[in-house]
Amino acid sequence: LLAGRSPAVALTRTQIWLKTVTWQHLADWLIELKQIPHLKVGIVDKLQSHITNTLEDGGTIGLDRPSKYSDPYHWAAFTLTGRG
Repeated sequence: LLAGRSPAVALTRTQIWLKTVTWQHLADWLIELKQIPHLKVGIVDKLQSHITNTLEDGGTIGLDRPSKYSDPYHWAAFTLTGRG
């Protein structure tokens, strides 16, 4: 949505990203989020915790493997109602 895409395209792209994101790409994305200026300390700490957990979890099965979010449980429930 922030890139100017329609809601339907944004939802589809997000679902595809969640289906295909690897553990390493997920960690990289979290690291990128952590660099946003003016984040509260608590948020930075939570992001760092998520980064650490993601790298640990992914490291046990392979950082180049799809993350747990590839399971439809994490993305299939999201729908778009109305004009997309």
